[in-house]
Amino acid sequence: MDILFVNPSLRNGSPTKFLPVGIASVMTYVASKGFSFDFLDVDIDDLSDEEVENALQKKNYNVILTGAIVTHYKWIKWFTRCARSCQPDACIVVGNSVASSIPDVFLENSEANIAIIGEGEETTYEVLKCVQENGSFDRISGIVFKRNGEIIRTPKRKAIKKIDDFPMVQWEFFNVEKYFEKSYAGADGLIFDGDKKPRVMPVVSARGCVFR
Repeated sequence: MDILFVNPSLRNGSPTKFLPVGIASVMTYVASKGFSFDFLDVDIDDLSDEEVENALQKKNYNVILTGAIVTHYKWIKWFTRCARSCQPDACIVVGNSVASSIPDVFLENSEANIAIIGEGEETTYEVLKCVQENGSFDRISGIVFKRNGEIIRTPKRKAIKKIDDFPMVQWEFFNVEKYFEKSYAGADGLIFDGDKKPRVMPVVSARGCVFR
């Protein structure tokens, strides 16, 4: 099965970039379960929409996965339409708040097949397994999906209690050095080793929204 993960860019051309922990954790988890995939990093490579479209035309994929915060709704909607045009038979899966905060609206107005609600590691793995085995999405908790024009919501997935059970993120999927070159603004003015600038890595200390 051919799989493509896509990391979008919230601010194309921005001089500051940070490694994306969310999609990195999901990719690491599904890789630990034996899935291999391609990865398109729109963010660090500052890819234009035309370049994204060209990349989508290079290979046929069974599943295309992406996600972003809800303020990136317009671009993600464009991306799903572009992906559908280039990959008419692919299952398009979208996570993060752009999908989980407004799943019905998002699915009605995009070409995505599945919106992942909440934490994505286990759910994404189960979706990939389901596609691989030609199974039924009804059995997967924590998703909203389209079937024959109908939007179907499955039972809510329980939150993960021990995220330490997940494997450590494999940053090898990313061009880490290129991210380091653009992450110094996060530690502007700090010097720890002679005149060398610090290498900035993101740290996530909580999951989800504290107001929900």
